[in-house]
Amino acid sequence: AAKCLFIGVDIFTGKKLESICPASASLSEPIVTRIEYQLCDVTDDGFLSLMAKDNSMRDDLKLPDDETLSKKIRTAYDAGDELMLTVLGAVGTEQTIEMKKTLA
Repeated sequence: AAKCLFIGVDIFTGKKLESICPASASLSEPIVTRIEYQLCDVTDDGFLSLMAKDNSMRDDLKLPDDETLSKKIRTAYDAGDELMLTVLGAVGTEQTIEMKKTLA
């Protein structure tokens, strides 16, 4: 029977993954979301207070695991810059992947 080789890169870790499946198999694809939030606060324990475009708030995301990005976010926030954070979500995981300063 024919087989298909799938090679992908994890969008959160950058890790390369491979899977071999029968050509007749039905496979599901992940739904990926990309949402921009305005950063309102960074708590001492690393949680982000974020506001969506519809003014709804969320406080359940931590600073990203990427030390460089986390430091950039914390430094810019402490300097008083207004920031927009891009949050990528898929398969039950969400993570901040990008930061940009807004022009005030």
